[in-house]
Amino acid sequence: MKQLFEKTKINQIELKNRFVRSATWEGLANPDGSCSDDHY
Repeated sequence: MKQLFEKTKINQIELKNRFVRSATWEGLANPDGSCSDDHY
């Protein structure tokens, strides 16, 4: 578990930890891409 909190590098980018959240789609934006009331 210690490795999850260690710094690592990908090319020139230094990451402080190894936790990654995948991209998700919620489908709550307005047609122009702005945040809707439901998204708030």
